[in-house]
Amino acid sequence: MKKIITLLVSLFAVSMLFAAEEFTVKSVKGKVTYEAEPGVMKDVKAGQKLSPSTIINTSVNSTLTITGDDG
Repeated sequence: MKKIITLLVSLFAVSMLFAAEEFTVKSVKGKVTYEAEPGVMKDVKAGQKLSPSTIINTSVNSTLTITGDDG
């Protein structure tokens, strides 16, 4: 039962993220990159705007905190 609740909460959170038009990076810890153009990865920086289709890569022990800008 606990796994089902966790799954439902996760699905809800993901659906709320995709409702946003773009995302703002609040914080970056470690090595986090995004695909700026096909095959070209660049570092993500706090304050940066990302689209829902942006491909992001986080290295081991790295974190990325984003918020959705839905307006």
